[in-house]
Amino acid sequence: MTKKNISKFLKILAIILLIGFIVFLIFDYLNYNPNETSFPFYTFIIARSLEFILPSIILFIVAIVLKRK
Repeated sequence: MTKKNISKFLKILAIILLIGFIVFLIFDYLNYNPNETSFPFYTFIIARSLEFILPSIILFIVAIVLKRK
């Protein structure tokens, strides 16, 4: 695989992670019941962003660096 193909693959993977973030956040929102939990909904948002958005940003940066070299 060339660097260009790896760059495209990493960008696609980052987009898939962003879509996963949205899907899991919607799922969390539908299952969230403030009467049963002792923490607010934004904790779900923070946790999901650390799981999905942070790796997505890292993959985008690596893809850009690989494309430039």
